[in-house]
Amino acid sequence: SVLPWGAYHVVVQNLGPSPALDPIEISDLLPAPLEVEGYSSSHFGTTCAFPAAVGDPFDCTITGGLGVGQTALIHVAVSTPTTYSGTVDNCATVFAVQDLNANNDQDCISTVVDGPPPFDLGASVVVADPISVGGEGIYAWIIVHS
Repeated sequence: SVLPWGAYHVVVQNLGPSPALDPIEISDLLPAPLEVEGYSSSHFGTTCAFPAAVGDPFDCTITGGLGVGQTALIHVAVSTPTTYSGTVDNCATVFAVQDLNANNDQDCISTVVDGPPPFDLGASVVVADPISVGGEGIYAWIIVHS
């Protein structure tokens, strides 16, 4: 689950029988209210473009290909508004020209986004010592989170 930040791991693996030549395209249509905060990749030839707006796809390109059995992991950090609570469905798709089986090129996941936990803040002001006319004093602010 996400509260109010989280991450998705997009795993791209070449299942063979031959090397996957570049470019390998990945598109993750992160649904609103998810916003991309950053990304990293285990594959040196990965570049990604941040979505122009919430609800636009997060697109990445892997250059340099993937050998048989080789995997590229893309870690996508996301956030949501702190007031959001609900479920989001996210799907990522991979595309390569020479791909033999398009039936395994997409995967989806449902994610529960927990709303903020309930809390109560309290504040009080106290005077450390009595203050005389024309004198100085010290006030203390006490903030309590429960």
